[in-house]
Amino acid sequence: MSSSTAISDQTPAPVRPALPLEDATAAIGNATRWKILAALAEGEPLMVADVAARVGLSPTSASKQLMYLRSLGAVGITRRLHHISKKLPQPRPNQIDFGYFVARFDVKA
Repeated sequence: MSSSTAISDQTPAPVRPALPLEDATAAIGNATRWKILAALAEGEPLMVADVAARVGLSPTSASKQLMYLRSLGAVGITRRLHHISKKLPQPRPNQIDFGYFVARFDVKA
């Protein structure tokens, strides 16, 4: 086997990102949405009231932001519990792989 074959066998095939770049940046480009994604990236599905309490929003504001994140494809909902979309891998707790970049919510500013 040639060395070029060995190298190509080890290189994973490129994966198409789950969201368009514009949607991925819109999802994280707002401090409120960043906080919501950070809360959901902890891994526990949350109801709207729980998200609101964790990020300091009214339930109405949290609901609107969650609806927007769902429209982008970053958040899913199952039985009134919101979670990070299943199409976005989480390589580690508190991280979301958007395909173009990995958002790390475990890093404090």
